[in-house]
Amino acid sequence: MKGGSNKNQHRLWLARKRRGLKQKQIAHLLSHKSIDQISRYENGTRLPKLQTALKLEIIYGIPLRLLFSDLYVQLRGEVKDRALISRGLSNALPDLISGDGRCSYAELMSSPTVSPEELLQVRDHVTDLAKKMAYL
Repeated sequence: MKGGSNKNQHRLWLARKRRGLKQKQIAHLLSHKSIDQISRYENGTRLPKLQTALKLEIIYGIPLRLLFSDLYVQLRGEVKDRALISRGLSNALPDLISGDGRCSYAELMSSPTVSPEELLQVRDHVTDLAKKMAYL
């Protein structure tokens, strides 16, 4: 399976660097014999299998949807588009349809990289929450 964008994969490299780990150490933790696969994950030429991706989440302490945020957004959009086609599904998944899912502020702030757009989204979300709290 081909990898995602280099931006996503840069997050893997940055998460590893922030933990102070070397590719050889990650390879060992993932039971890989060499660093070749780690390099492929980090440069975006390969996506890890689910088990490996979950191990990376454990090692880096960062949720998968943040390590692979562009892929997550793409897949979420695909699911949302398909749900919108069916009234029953769109009614069953109101958070997906409205975009008002759980607050991911804490998860977003633990991300190895936060884009300016994401910072604006967080600011707007926190502002909205503060306004709502003022009326309680």
